[in-house]
Amino acid sequence: MTLKETLCEALDQLGANSGDYQFDDHSTIVMSFDDVGDIYLDPREGEQVWLWGAIEEIGARASGVLAEPLLAEVMRPVAHWDAGAMVLREDGRVGGLLHPDYVQQPARLAEALQDFHQCLARLQALR
Repeated sequence: MTLKETLCEALDQLGANSGDYQFDDHSTIVMSFDDVGDIYLDPREGEQVWLWGAIEEIGARASGVLAEPLLAEVMRPVAHWDAGAMVLREDGRVGGLLHPDYVQQPARLAEALQDFHQCLARLQALR
């Protein structure tokens, strides 16, 4: 099953009509949400797919009062990340490489997208 086919089935499982969207297996796919902004699925060579989003730049906030809740969310073990947890960059980019099982199975990709959306909402609520 291609990434496009997997994503179409995952979107359908999440209640979106995948026929309303046009994308391929090789370009970055941008999913825009009113509440969390854009979420990116970025396919790479060798069946790898990166899942990214953004929050405000972290900068000095990471060492202040927000450090503990930011770290708790970043270090939260999640099966859909290939490394077991996500990456949080100083510029506010957040996400990581998806575990191969979550790229190949629509139900798992749907689960990863839903969890990541919720994670972005929690991270963006920290101010």
